[in-house]
Amino acid sequence: APRPTNPRQVVENAGLTAACRVAVWHLVSACDLRCRHCYLGDSSAGKPYTAKTALATVRNLHAIGVEGVRLSGGETTLRPGLLRAATDALAAYCLPFSLNSNAAGDVSVIIEIFRRHPAYARFVQVSIDGPGEAHDSMRGRKGAYAASMRNIRRILKAKVPVTVVSMMHRCWLGREAELFDALSGAG
Repeated sequence: APRPTNPRQVVENAGLTAACRVAVWHLVSACDLRCRHCYLGDSSAGKPYTAKTALATVRNLHAIGVEGVRLSGGETTLRPGLLRAATDALAAYCLPFSLNSNAAGDVSVIIEIFRRHPAYARFVQVSIDGPGEAHDSMRGRKGAYAASMRNIRRILKAKVPVTVVSMMHRCWLGREAELFDALSGAG
């Protein structure tokens, strides 16, 4: 295992040490979509996190000086108990966090977590890969776009900040304004 000379640093190569300010934590490998561009694929290799291993991970992130955490996956909302345990631990260690989501399923746990941890929960980043059928084609599920847009409105109504990230792709080239108008209409 690597042993950095400075325990508060996590990246060290040939005498160069760089701080890890924000960690992206792939908490869950399961997903409810089958995105064409996903780097996880059907990977569920390795042991899944438990509440106990999540707490140990948070302790380690805190110990090495991480200043914030982005919880990702897969889709973190598919394991709401684990997501609660991880965010409770992050808040207990005063580590701000954000969540990545496709927002195509039940987002109740997101709203709950942001209400529970207003001092540490920062924003939800939702992936929308084009308007309507372009998004559904990229995400591998008909109706995913409508579900995600509906849930973005629901999350915003609960006063949870939302950012959107898009995979720009030729299948929706020239239709950027259509997506931006839809997102603007959603808030």
